[in-house]
Formats: sequence, C-alpha cells, structure tokens
Amino acid sequence: MAGAVEPADSRIVGIRNDRLGPAEAGGLTAHYGIGTISAVNRPIGMFDSGFGGLTVARAAIDLLPAEDLVYIGDTGRYPYGSQPLSDVRGFARELAHSLVDDYGAKAIVVACNTATAAGLDELRAELDVPVIDVVRSGASALVQTTATGRVGVIGTVVLILGLTQSVRRIDWRVS
Repeated sequence: MAGAVEPADSRIVGIRNDRLGPAEAGGLTAHYGIGTISAVNRPIGMFDSGFGGLTVARAAIDLLPAEDLVYIGDTGRYPYGSQPLSDVRGFARELAHSLVDDYGAKAIVVACNTATAAGLDELRAELDVPVIDVVRSGASALVQTTATGRVGVIGTVVLILGLTQSVRRIDWRVS
C-alpha cells in the first residue's frame, strides 16, 4: 500500500481471521483507501512500540473473533519509554493516521502505555474513529483488586504518571 508507515526495521503484522477467503480479503484491502467498504468490514487498527501489544491483539481476537486486525509493531523506534514525549506523541500520530488512512481502520487501539500517556487526547481529537487505550482498563483493574488501597506497578516513568492519573480519576483514595 503506497504511503503506509514503515519506519526503519519496523514490522507490520496483519492479523486476519479465517472468515474471509483470499479473494474477499484482497478485495477489502484494495478498497480501504477509497472508502468503498462499510465500517463493518474494515479492520481494527492497533499499534505498539514493539511486540508487547500482541498480547492485546490476542485478547482482541479472543473477544472479537469476527473482527480483522492490523497491528503495527514499531520496532524501528523501540523502546518508546526512554524517548522524549514530543517524539512519542509524533510516532503515535503517524502510526494512528496510517492505520486509518492506509489500512481503513474503523477504530484504533493504542496498545502502548507510553504512547497512551503521551498523546491519547490528541489522537482522540484528531481522528474520526474511536481511539481505545489499555491504560484505563489497567487502572480500573488495579482499583477493583486492591484490598488495601495501595498498588505496586513496574513501568516507565511516563506509564506510572499516566496510570497514577487514571487510578486517581477512578478512586482518589488508591495510591
């Protein structure tokens, strides 16, 4: 696909369920860029700075077996956690826009915690498709499972800041 994002050494993995035969799959791919298919038949786009987001992709396949996924693992710029937030925000914008513009994604899943913390609000404001993050669901799980009101998390500084904000929005008493 012309114009598709492929940073140096990145891997783009398309995940397609078996519900479509090769002819149908080819037909869908050929039409993504010109908007001739309905949202029902468009894939869900997902990205991460590497391959960790494949666990999120696996969960999406299990929960949504009739959906097709397009996953971008940006291994050419991995890891995001040690990079300036402005750079990570730019990477997230580039990948999300590519998933929508080049692959016809009907929704975007930001499977990268650092990218979520750096640019989720901007992506939601810019894109005309739902943008889903994994940090909020993680924060919700933390709040629901703590018996003491205290939790421990290992992660990048950016993840911890974003997760702390999300946890506090859910229940300000959890630390």
